[in-house]
Amino acid sequence: MGPGGTHMRQLADVLAFVVTGTLSAVVWSSVAGAEVPLCSGAGGSEPIYRAVAGKGGAELSAKVVLPTPGYTVALKERPEKVIPPMFNFVCERPGSFQREVLTEYQATATVIAARVGSTVTVYDGKGTHEVPVVDKR
Repeated sequence: MGPGGTHMRQLADVLAFVVTGTLSAVVWSSVAGAEVPLCSGAGGSEPIYRAVAGKGGAELSAKVVLPTPGYTVALKERPEKVIPPMFNFVCERPGSFQREVLTEYQATATVIAARVGSTVTVYDGKGTHEVPVVDKR
């Protein structure tokens, strides 16, 4: 994103606050030279993470409540070469203004080489989270 993109994003955040009365549920972070929108939740909610062991790895899930419908959420693998891999919980705002309706979203990802007792690291707008991998039961 070029220098003008940062100003446009800040303007969009201000406009969203003026229109909806809420602060953005997205925090921008730089990862490997690219800016990514990290989820942080809305309406006092925090993202919730769970990692369940399976064959060959684990399934990582993330749930979050955001201020409007239309967001795109995903768990995206980070560029660091570690096992098990680390993830960013990414939320991208809708392209147009939406009326404010708290909406729950969920994203999942497969984590290779994760086993019961290990942890998976997830970065979001609130910080870093170590998610323990639990048995399916």
